[in-house]
Amino acid sequence: MNRSLGWLGLGVVLGALVWPSLEPGPLELLAGLLGIVALCCTAPSGRTALLAWSTGGLLLGALSTSLQVGPIPSEARTLLQGEVVGLQGSWARVQTAQGQARIRMGLKPPRVGTRLALWTRPRAPDVVLPGARDRTPNDRRRRLVNLRVRDWVVLGPESEPKPDLWAAVPQGGLLKALSTGDRSQVRPEVKDLMRQTGTIHLMAISGLHVGLVSLGVAGLVGLIARPLVLLGWVWAPRWLAMIAASGTAWAYGTSVGWPASAQRAGWVVAAALLARAIGRRGDAWNALGLAAAVVVLSDPGQVGQIGFQLSFGAVAGILLWSPKISALASDRLGRVWRWAWTGMGVTVGAVIGTLPVLAWDFQQLAPVGVVANLVATPLIGTIGVPAALIAAHGPGWLAQPSLQIGNAACELAIWMLEHLAMPPQTPAVGPIAGLGLLAAMLMPRRPIWAAGLAIACLAPAAPPQDLVVSFPAVGQGTAALVQWPDGRTWLIDGGPPSDRLLRWLRRQGIRHIDTMVLSHAHPDHMGGLIPVLEQLSVDTLWAPERPQQDGGSFFQMWRDASQRGVLLKVAGDPGLALLHPPPDWEPKPRRRVNERSIVLRISHGQHSFLFTGDIQAEAEARLVSMLPQTTVVQVPHHGSRTSSGQALVDATDPLWAVFTLGQDNRFGHPAPEVLARWRPARSLRTDIDGTIRFESDGHKLTLSRWRA
Repeated sequence: MNRSLGWLGLGVVLGALVWPSLEPGPLELLAGLLGIVALCCTAPSGRTALLAWSTGGLLLGALSTSLQVGPIPSEARTLLQGEVVGLQGSWARVQTAQGQARIRMGLKPPRVGTRLALWTRPRAPDVVLPGARDRTPNDRRRRLVNLRVRDWVVLGPESEPKPDLWAAVPQGGLLKALSTGDRSQVRPEVKDLMRQTGTIHLMAISGLHVGLVSLGVAGLVGLIARPLVLLGWVWAPRWLAMIAASGTAWAYGTSVGWPASAQRAGWVVAAALLARAIGRRGDAWNALGLAAAVVVLSDPGQVGQIGFQLSFGAVAGILLWSPKISALASDRLGRVWRWAWTGMGVTVGAVIGTLPVLAWDFQQLAPVGVVANLVATPLIGTIGVPAALIAAHGPGWLAQPSLQIGNAACELAIWMLEHLAMPPQTPAVGPIAGLGLLAAMLMPRRPIWAAGLAIACLAPAAPPQDLVVSFPAVGQGTAALVQWPDGRTWLIDGGPPSDRLLRWLRRQGIRHIDTMVLSHAHPDHMGGLIPVLEQLSVDTLWAPERPQQDGGSFFQMWRDASQRGVLLKVAGDPGLALLHPPPDWEPKPRRRVNERSIVLRISHGQHSFLFTGDIQAEAEARLVSMLPQTTVVQVPHHGSRTSSGQALVDATDPLWAVFTLGQDNRFGHPAPEVLARWRPARSLRTDIDGTIRFESDGHKLTLSRWRA
């Protein structure tokens, strides 16, 4: 079967991915396309023609990426005018005349559709830890710049919020997500349940929604137009159904903002309907390739978007693996059991197709996903989605009955999922292992080899044989991981609130922390520890002191750790030789939390490491007399002016001084005089050097640095 469009789509995707390494100009493109046309004419079928189609797609994908509108200036403060086209937390995506900008707006960003004038300044790229996805190349493909807003004003009145139709039923938030893609009103416990059971994809606007709407309209129009056959217009029902369904898909996609899955489904539906209208049998790979080519040529940045990769990966996995799984069913099975087996094959195929992205970005895989989808998809997909769409876009008199029907289906699905829920598995891979999983997905004819490759990619990394001390680049904050030769793992601070550190630990193959140390209860040291405590097993948690009852997030973290069976210890308790603080030491109140930071020194053979938290002048003066020369010092308080006195520098006389801080931080860390005091030639900075790693066998010290 000729699958030239499938190969064309693959080439377009690869062309956008390899840009700017491949950036052909008009002359190169013309010469390449003429050669490809000649190949296709002389070899209309076979491998040569498929190679020509894919090469042509490669050139088109690279060229379309290079021809996108130029970026917004981001080198200096800029005045922009534009419209908010998307929101994610405190971030807004703003469409301007020059292109799109991703702007941090603060706690209360304006609603989608609001026109703004914004005074912005450049913002440093997001923090990237080893093995994590670097979004900077894809931002370049999308010509999307990251900015920080200094001030903004609304141009004209803000759009008035519409009456909340969805508040009438308990699962109105879920129904709203099913019809509009807006998940803001979905109850948190429902989101968590659907994540645990692998059914969270049902909440997204996907091909299921577009297919239901388009094919439903096509069937209705075809039925209404069938009498035209009696007039001799045999072609009319098919063509009218195709036009109506395509128009419906376009209108629905426009109303929900055209997420990647809706674009993919829209073009697949259009290709399938066109094939049916001209009386030809459509090929799924050609339809998928056409959809991929159109989506990427219109927006090359889609290739790096998680939604695009999940959407097309799921369909590719279904096409590759579902027939193999369905063929295993015995002919003796009844119709119901064969339907269930086929449904299971579709779900397994989708999981295989999305596993590379799930393991790389989300690190979650529901063990009950296959069964849960068999239960939830008929209720949410075939009842909840149509009901939600009718309530949102149908006549007003049908809204309330549709809401009640959709709510009943969702409530029943949630009740059944609650009885299936269990903690998800947490596969974690980096980009190389992710490519290995992709290769395994493409091997349905060799399932044993595919399984072996997948197991090898998902296997945890072997623990190091030497002492390894890592300072991950977590942004404006501090974190350090100590891996001992005997297998023990210590985590000293966790950086600002985020799950980036947790994901990095999983990619290192770490599932257990023997000793966790919180130097002091400030968010830039404590925030990243909270997800680690929730998701990994921890033996002991150390803190400088017990929290007060009104200690906020510190008290909550301490209480949650206790409930999980973590052994809680404070300075002065036996078990860990802390240099600071002594239990009875009280610094000046204004800097009490920083000055009471835990200070810890570890040694391995000839090398030693000093972890100082955020101590300042008062604690430093107390410590100087007891500190020997040290190989590596984590510079106190990110290199602020109130720390790193000359006496501390002279006493420790380190080979390397490590500054843990974020790019373009608002505190101005590190202070120039402090940086000079620690000698710049021996200084390492996580904002410049990225993640810093020391490895020692007791004699030799090896330094490595990693940044995206």
